[in-house]
Order: sequence, then C-alpha cells, then structure tokens
Amino acid sequence: MIFRSALAIIKVLSAQSDACMKMIPPDDAYITSTLPYEDTTPGSPATSESPATSEPTTPVAPLACTQCDTKSVVENPTNPEMQVPTTWKEMTPTTEGCTQYIAEFQAPAGQTCISLSVYVSQATNPENRIYKVNSGTYAALTFTCKNDMMWGFDQLTVTGIQKIFWPMKLNCK
Repeated sequence: MIFRSALAIIKVLSAQSDACMKMIPPDDAYITSTLPYEDTTPGSPATSESPATSEPTTPVAPLACTQCDTKSVVENPTNPEMQVPTTWKEMTPTTEGCTQYIAEFQAPAGQTCISLSVYVSQATNPENRIYKVNSGTYAALTFTCKNDMMWGFDQLTVTGIQKIFWPMKLNCK
C-alpha cells in the first residue's frame, strides 16, 4: 500500500512538473538583451506619426560659398597678352560644402615656358602674381569659393579674385 501511495504522489508531482516544464519556451524563443536601435522621434521612418508642427517648413538657403561666378572669372583678361587657364574644372566641395575648382595651365605641345606664372585680378590689385616656377610646362592650382561669393586661393590666403590668367604668349616657346 505504501508503494501505491508513493506511486500516486510521484504521478501527481510528475504531472505538475510536466505542466511547469511546458511553460518555459525553447532557447530560440528568448528575447535578446541587445535589441537593434529604433528611432522613435516623431516623423522618423520607424514611426508612423508625423511631426506635430503647425509652421510651414522654410527651404534652406544655399551657402554663399557655393554662389561664385564660375564663368567670368576665367574669361577675357583685361590684358591682351594674358590667357585664361587651359582648363577650369569643378572639384569635390570642401568639408564645409564650399565650391572648389582646379585651374590648369598647360604649355602648348612641344613648348616649355621660361617662366610659368599665374596671376589673379582683384579690386585692389589688377595683376597679382600668385604662382611662379622658372621653367615648366604645367601647373594646377585650386581655387575655393568664399563666403563673400568671390574666389580665393588658399595657399597664399588670396581672396576677392575677379579674374585668373597667365602670360602664356610671352613666356612659352
């Protein structure tokens, strides 16, 4: 009889423990402790609600340092003996987002320049030499648009540039 009652108690305990075991989910069903980041700010792609503003959005004005004239700076030097750069190409903007161009000065094929000089015209100085090598066939200088919407040559902190030119006809033979 003791054996039967012990067997009955084991059967009851086994049924209760079986019920408890069935309530614990398997390993792959656990929620991880490192959930991916979810942006919950109003209007973000992760939320469906839009930002609660009654003000209309104002378009952002372009930076002044992206508004320089990219054509007239390399056209028609006032001195007829001067030439515009051989090429004038846009480069990657500065880290601040300002426009940059590279001016290349290439001697004609088969010619070497006795003196390869590059000049700029400014309001206070119509012929300011900013670059010179005694002999050469090629030069490339980077110009950056500044917040006053004028070009600058950062290597010499020259600003307010209105024209860029070089005396190719005089010095290259």
